Amino acid sequence: MPERGYTITFVDDGEVQWRNQHGIVIPNVPRSPPSHTGALPDQHRRQGLAIDAATVRTGHGDRMDLALAVDAIIGIMRSADRPVACADQRVRDQARGVS
Repeated sequence: MPERGYTITFVDDGEVQWRNQHGIVIPNVPRSPPSHTGALPDQHRRQGLAIDAATVRTGHGDRMDLALAVDAIIGIMRSADRPVACADQRVRDQARGVS
């Protein structure tokens, strides 16, 4: 059994079938068309887009506070009246590096 509970089986026609940790079949997707490493930058140039390292630079280069981000996501989920699928304190402790 691969990591995190995923399973691989061979079906009658010889195809490989993947299932996630909940037993749900993950559908096969067609292979992407052949490309090269410069394809996306070439497409951007043709579209007149100037995308570089500063394109999404925001803030002051501070490191993300993971615990604060997790708290914010949990708060958003609660305010949207959605169930939070994790044990809040355990996730906060992991984000803070507490065992």
